Amino acid sequence: EFRRVLFRSAASGTPRDSVAPQAVKLTGFTAASSSITCSWTNPSDSDLSAIVLTCRKGTTVIATKTLAAATSSQSVTLTISAGSAFSLSLAAKDTSGNLSPEAGFTLAYPASATTYSLVSSAAELGAIRNNLSGAYILMSDVALSGSWTPIGDFGLPFTGVLEGNGHVVSNVSITSMVGNSQQLPPSD
Repeated sequence: EFRRVLFRSAASGTPRDSVAPQAVKLTGFTAASSSITCSWTNPSDSDLSAIVLTCRKGTTVIATKTLAAATSSQSVTLTISAGSAFSLSLAAKDTSGNLSPEAGFTLAYPASATTYSLVSSAAELGAIRNNLSGAYILMSDVALSGSWTPIGDFGLPFTGVLEGNGHVVSNVSITSMVGNSQQLPPSD
């Protein structure tokens, strides 16, 4: 009898979507003295209803915002002191309440306004050579292959910031060393 009630209840309503949307793709991030602004690309999902932004300090949620599905950039005011670790994540939500996997990062809050470039590939890691004083955050593990040109050298060193965000750069090897002229990609 219990099964019949469940069957009738499910049969009488509208079929529920059980497939979660794809993950949001982060495209940019700026941290200022008391706020962060991040931008992203929403996934393609016919019933996308909202983007859920969550900020945590350790395991404690300190801010959550549910944003309209058309939103692709948001500023959030935070009360976090410089150097404190925090994480920010975004998840897509559909009209049935399904949430996508979270896309996000964890890092120490910078002491001054910082705009981070997101690094997800060997090509993006190599592009750091174009701005040796920039701020970067790894968004995925990066596996290098073949010959790798170091980022910076003795005369023009990397002076920026590369936040590891729990990810690694692998397959790096030094085949020769002359003074300080060869450097590994910076790490956490």
